[in-house]
Amino acid sequence: MANKKTYVLDTNVILHNPHSLLSFEDNNIILPDVVIDELDKHKRDNGEIGANARQASRMLDTFMTDTNEKNGDLLSGYQLPNSGTLRVEMNCINTEMPSTWKETADLRILRVCKGLKDKGEDIILVSNDCFVRIKASILGIEAQDYKTERAPSPEDLYTGRRIAYTTSENIDRFYLEKKLNKNELKYYTEDGTETESFPLTLHEYVLIKANDNLSKSLIGVCDGENIVPLVDEKYNPFGIIPKNVGQKCIIDALKRSSDEAPLVIVKGPAGTGKTLVTLAVGLQEVIEEGTYKRILYLRGNTKLDEDIGFLPGTETEKLDWALRPVRDNLEVIFASGSDEKNSSKKKTRKMNAYGSDYDKDFLTDELMQTDKINELFERGYINIEAVAHMRGRSVANTFVIIDEAQNLTPKQIRTLLSRCSKDTKIVLLGDPYQIDHPYLDYRTNGLCYAADRMAGSDTTYQLSMLEDECERSELSLEISKRMSE
Repeated sequence: MANKKTYVLDTNVILHNPHSLLSFEDNNIILPDVVIDELDKHKRDNGEIGANARQASRMLDTFMTDTNEKNGDLLSGYQLPNSGTLRVEMNCINTEMPSTWKETADLRILRVCKGLKDKGEDIILVSNDCFVRIKASILGIEAQDYKTERAPSPEDLYTGRRIAYTTSENIDRFYLEKKLNKNELKYYTEDGTETESFPLTLHEYVLIKANDNLSKSLIGVCDGENIVPLVDEKYNPFGIIPKNVGQKCIIDALKRSSDEAPLVIVKGPAGTGKTLVTLAVGLQEVIEEGTYKRILYLRGNTKLDEDIGFLPGTETEKLDWALRPVRDNLEVIFASGSDEKNSSKKKTRKMNAYGSDYDKDFLTDELMQTDKINELFERGYINIEAVAHMRGRSVANTFVIIDEAQNLTPKQIRTLLSRCSKDTKIVLLGDPYQIDHPYLDYRTNGLCYAADRMAGSDTTYQLSMLEDECERSELSLEISKRMSE
């Protein structure tokens, strides 16, 4: 008993994951009474926050119902299934706190921590609020964030790619034998010193350069033991030609069948072509190849907890704003397949659809392009759906794009991925540095969580795009370099 730790939980930990009540092994857990008040306040909220508050309420109600001499109760200490204890703390109201701190819910939680520490208990405050943890350290209280469902720090997160070196002879042999043993590769630091590196991960992409002839190089992917070629380096979906190594690797992962690579994860800054390339491959596989019956587009800021009922119109009309990035990229895709020199200024004269006596000079190539894009949605080649409506569904034979996935929680990502059945390919896209969700950061968002947990899985290919692979414009690249947070 003496070796057990005592964790005081902040409300935000439970609202993030109500099962955190069972995540501290056989240690002691304390809920300050103000946490009960705050959970009660949030239980009527819409979306995931309200759902988590209600789940916590049901768990606490179960503990109360199970009260007996053996298990104890929530006021004296309830025996949890994992041999830990849970207690609601009602005391410590007379504990002195700095006079300049305002009376808030956070202060009441800190007061409980300080009061118990003054009584000799070994207290650890668990909070996802950085400012609460700072105040705890001022009071001499150990504090930490909730570490379950957290991805590594940015510099340690799996990227799915690396640069390696070998001899020109090995590169020539690779093109003949279609493989190269991963032990033939060498790695160097920025100053040119040879260094040891972590072993290659299954499905990790490698840009291999000849250390005796820098004009020779190749792009391959690790199959576990060897580096093997990409599926089809000449594959240009819907006329989109990859402009850098990252885009070539994305296309390779997307081109692979749903049996070989049912999940693809792509992280990277704006302008690197994540959505553009993904849409191009999706259209190629749906319309030209017939591999999938449709594209289903979901967007992270159409959140699982977002209520769109108050908006007028059908579901598609309500979500039309979320399709704007798709339409923008479709314009680029269709423009790439046209002869800009001959068609950008020329007006079409296809008048048979309108009658021979109808003046169709107004119908420019831009309008025809818009008609093509609208037709994709009208024929059902591209569909959009609210993330909240994915619960209970089973999506088959579909190319699923989950864009802005950094704004989804790990729980939401699990929910979405579990909706997809056989012959479906799922693509997670996002920029971990552009998070709009108020309760998420780089380490707690669903995109990074999935990237960390799925690294090395035989079902998953993933890649992180680089800042210098931004293809939007020189200005966009310069802004990314100079104004990055």
